[in-house]
Amino acid sequence: MIEVIPAQDAKSYTTKTYDVFLALIAIWRERNMPKEPMELFLSDIAKKLDVKPSGKALNSILEELRCLEETKISWVFAFQTQSNTEETYKGQRVLSLFHYNKIKERGKGTISGKCIVQFSDHIMQNIFNSVTIPVNFSARKAIKSEVAKAWYNRMDSVLAKFDKFEKTGASLVAESNLKTSRYTYKSQRKVLLETIQKNLHGVPLSSMNAYMCVDVVETTNKQDWKCVFSKRATQPSSKLKRQAVVNADPSHREYLVDLICEAVGGRQQNQRFYHKLALYCSEDLIRRAIAEHKEMLAL
Repeated sequence: MIEVIPAQDAKSYTTKTYDVFLALIAIWRERNMPKEPMELFLSDIAKKLDVKPSGKALNSILEELRCLEETKISWVFAFQTQSNTEETYKGQRVLSLFHYNKIKERGKGTISGKCIVQFSDHIMQNIFNSVTIPVNFSARKAIKSEVAKAWYNRMDSVLAKFDKFEKTGASLVAESNLKTSRYTYKSQRKVLLETIQKNLHGVPLSSMNAYMCVDVVETTNKQDWKCVFSKRATQPSSKLKRQAVVNADPSHREYLVDLICEAVGGRQQNQRFYHKLALYCSEDLIRRAIAEHKEMLAL
C-alpha cells in the first residue's frame, strides 16, 4: 500500500508534479548524480520541460517543488529495493532538502529564482542501483493529455512485465479519478479511450526497446469499450483510421445537435461530444438512439 499525505492546506501530487520531478532527475543525471545538494535555477527546470520561463510558469514550477518537499509518502510493504524485496518506509518525502531564494543574475540585471534541492536517501539510492527505471522523459513530454500521461506511466511499468493489458472505459474513469457524471454513457467513455489511444499509440516505452500499441474495442457484453494496451518491437503507424464524415453541412449538424439537446439535455457540458455525434452519425442513427433513450426512461 502507498499512502500520500499532502501538507496541511497544500496541493497534492498531479501529473505536473511528476513532470517537475522527472526534470529534476534529468538535470541531476546530467550533472553525474552528485550526492551533495544540487543548485539550479527555476529557469533550468522550465527549459528541461520545454516551457517558456514566464513568471506564471516559474511560479507553477515553484509550487510543484514545494509539493515534492512537503508531501509525505508512506510505502507499506511497497517500496521496491535492490534485493527485490518490498519494504516499509513511512513519512518519507521525495525531496529531503529544498531551499528557494530570488537573486539577481550577474551581468543580466534580472531577478531569478535559485533553488537548492536534494532527493531523499531511499529514492536516490534506488536510482543509483537502477531499481527505479528512468522514464522516457522526451516521450512523456510529447503527450498532451494529462489523463494519457498518467496512463503512460502506469502502462510503461505494466508492459515491462506483461505483453498485454486491458482496461474498460468505466474502470479507467474510476481509476483516473474523473467525474463519473461526464462519462455516464458508453459513447462518452469511447471518446475518452480514443483520446488516450491518440496520445499513446506508437509512443516508445522506457523499460525496453519497444513501442506501446493501443486498440479501442467493444467489450464482449457490448456494455462498454475497452483499451487494449500491448507492446511491439517496431514502431506501429501513428496514423489511426479516421471516421468518415457523414454530415458535411454545418447547418444540418446544428439541427442534429439541437435535436439531441432537446431529448437529452446537457448542452453546456456535452457540446463538443454532441457536435462529434452530428458530424459522424446519420440522422436516422441519432433518432434511433434518442428513441431508445426515451424507452429506457419510461421503464
